Amino acid sequence: MSTEFFDLFLDSADIDDTECVEIMSAIQRNTTLESLSLARTRIGRDGVIAAIGVPSLTYLDVSGCKALASDDELRGIGEALLGSTTSRLGALKC
Repeated sequence: MSTEFFDLFLDSADIDDTECVEIMSAIQRNTTLESLSLARTRIGRDGVIAAIGVPSLTYLDVSGCKALASDDELRGIGEALLGSTTSRLGALKC
């Protein structure tokens, strides 16, 4: 039996980069997930880059993540997104 889900909201969850990378690894083969919200979590650049790696994802919300407050963190995310050959991400809310 296969379960399809299109939206995943983990807002305010107690998730850091390591946990986010593990979650994204587990859903890499999901071909239906389009929208992911990790707003107000503890993720930083590594967690966002892992989320960008989910090929079916078209919307990602990482607003309110305090670990993403620096220009370097945001620049790293932008570089990863520009360098991705598989991402379909059309909207990134920071």
